[in-house]
Amino acid sequence: MFEQFLAALKLRVTEWKEVKQKRPSISPSLRILLRHKHYLQNRYRHSKYEEDRLRLRSWNLLVKQEFRALRQRSWEHFISKVASPSPSTFWSTVKKLNKKKSIDFSALTDGNTVHRSPEDIVKCLNLHFTERHSQPLLNMLDILDKDADELWKLYSLADKEDIKLVSSQSDLQFSEQEIKNTIRSLKNKNSSGFDQVSNKMIKLLPAHYHVLLTHAYNELFRAAHWGKEWKMARTICLNKSDNPAPTTSQLRPISMLPTF
Repeated sequence: MFEQFLAALKLRVTEWKEVKQKRPSISPSLRILLRHKHYLQNRYRHSKYEEDRLRLRSWNLLVKQEFRALRQRSWEHFISKVASPSPSTFWSTVKKLNKKKSIDFSALTDGNTVHRSPEDIVKCLNLHFTERHSQPLLNMLDILDKDADELWKLYSLADKEDIKLVSSQSDLQFSEQEIKNTIRSLKNKNSSGFDQVSNKMIKLLPAHYHVLLTHAYNELFRAAHWGKEWKMARTICLNKSDNPAPTTSQLRPISMLPTF
């Protein structure tokens, strides 16, 4: 219920805006200089006054100087990262140079067949990843696998009320501080799964909601029940090739797991 409340709140307070241009790579001050230069160009084009021509010329020189300074600062910043003694900084910089933008795919190649409809693509991907991530086989000679199999059989045959009774007598209890530490350790991501709740939303929750989450988790573990929403993940496939109709092996799946 709390997840549904957060998802509804997100849709309620989010303002959707259509962006018609890409994010500029220059600073706001340079954009102001360019805007004024265009104004002077239009003014001189209509007036043809000598005073406007001189003003446009001086302003054009100023804009060129600012862009040369920007390129110089960018180059110095890049060199400082490449020459950084930290290996992670060096490799992250080099990785950006060789990184290619993922190409969206509108079809999927499976042997000699090309799937183009969304339904056929989903069926093909489902079959591929189901076979790839099949259920592992248990080795009954391994003590851990044997104990896990016996425990699962007992759990499957047990009565639900007996399970609740045993779980209620367990000493497993989450404290509010543990919930706070877990929330603090989350990555600050905006992506969300089927629950439409992101890590950033959880990290922005007021502190008094931590008591509610602590009580909810203790009740869930006491009842030994978790909803199907926690077992579902939204999967996004990125194209690793330049082909708009790649094969399943050329896709990189990314799973958007539920935040809770």
